[in-house]
Amino acid sequence: MLVTADGACAKIFGARPIDTLPTMGSTVNELSQEIQNARSVTSMLLDDRRMIGACVTHDFKAVLQLLHAHGASLTALASATGISPARMHECWTGKCQPSSFEFCERLSDGLHIPGRYLRLADRPWEQAHAKS
Repeated sequence: MLVTADGACAKIFGARPIDTLPTMGSTVNELSQEIQNARSVTSMLLDDRRMIGACVTHDFKAVLQLLHAHGASLTALASATGISPARMHECWTGKCQPSSFEFCERLSDGLHIPGRYLRLADRPWEQAHAKS
């Protein structure tokens, strides 16, 4: 499931609307900047062989650890993807290895990882960028 227009979220990921996520004192503006930073870090790593390999093999622990090592906070990663911070932490530590299609979509769409990296079709945001 995806986040609906009224803010309802998929329970499988423990996702919540962005305004209910714990932000550790951050304002919405600061959180938005953190999300942009997470996307910038992702963009920077898209040519990294480790990132490509981790994405293609769905090694989400490695993906998240690479992003975090390069400055993306787990809070920003959770906010950008709509995955709960607790679930994001579990994946980051390797306590869970999600295999669902929806998890891959959330990572791709939230962090702007091209669909082909995660063995998905081109994402709508990719198609919009191609038309620009």
